Amino acid sequence: MSMSITIMGGLAFASVLTLIAVPVLYDLFFSRDEVGTPAGAGAR
Repeated sequence: MSMSITIMGGLAFASVLTLIAVPVLYDLFFSRDEVGTPAGAGAR
């Protein structure tokens, strides 16, 4: 039974990490300067 709990916990943690943490970290590191302007659009 403990193996199934461990697997379910790992799947739940991976899901939370994928659906919440990764998009938040992406937005923090690659945030846009202006609203409506894609990141890197004013680099030239």
